[in-house]
Amino acid sequence: MSEENYPWYVIVQGSELAQGDVIPDCPVVELHVPDDLEAAVRGEAGLPADIQRHRMIVMTQACDLVQAKVDSVVVCPVWSLDEMAEVVPQFKHKKPREKLRRGQFPAYHMLNGCLAVEMDVSIVDFHRIYTLPKAFLGEVARQRGERARLLPPYREHLSQAFARYFMRVGLPVDIPSFL
Repeated sequence: MSEENYPWYVIVQGSELAQGDVIPDCPVVELHVPDDLEAAVRGEAGLPADIQRHRMIVMTQACDLVQAKVDSVVVCPVWSLDEMAEVVPQFKHKKPREKLRRGQFPAYHMLNGCLAVEMDVSIVDFHRIYTLPKAFLGEVARQRGERARLLPPYREHLSQAFARYFMRVGLPVDIPSFL
């Protein structure tokens, strides 16, 4: 089977959103821990924040977006493999990259590149999750022009990886080993 028969992406534009849309240069608010945390929690001090811009991928289920069941959209940052290797130095090496490709790092998911929008092989980072108003994100998408939209079955593979990351359960006491 080839990518010709099972392409990873279709190129779309406009404000309509779907799960798997890769939106470049997407603004998100990042709060910082204030100097006086207690006062900030009581509402007596401001919350320091920055507007960051990252390539983001839409994680909200396609059916919820199409049926207008949500007002806000879940997105996660998408980093090039080289960018991720700067943050996680082990990803500079072949063995960890292969483990990443195989899905053995639950907090990350690898995506194939997309030449049409100049996106190299990339990593979705499940450590950092944002929500944005649907109307706002739709306008960002419209203004950015052409973007990649992940196609099935790759979209469902991403969604499954996201679910696996959140459904992990660490037991305080496990069943004793038989070995």
